[in-house]
Amino acid sequence: MKAVISYTDCMQDKRNIYKTLSTFNCIYGKERKGFSIYPKITVEVVDYQSLKELIYRLNNESTYGVSLLKWKN
Repeated sequence: MKAVISYTDCMQDKRNIYKTLSTFNCIYGKERKGFSIYPKITVEVVDYQSLKELIYRLNNESTYGVSLLKWKN
């Protein structure tokens, strides 16, 4: 399952996001930033339950939170 998540690149959140992604052992792809402070990361997880757990952990670790933009089986 692939999902696209977005976070706010402020207050060292990028470091916390990537630390959580690496401890969760999920495969993450490219980061699209452009001129926005809301970069998007493509993440690959096993199922929807693990995606919900990943979003929960990312929201606890980051200052401004993470939003799920879209997901696809």
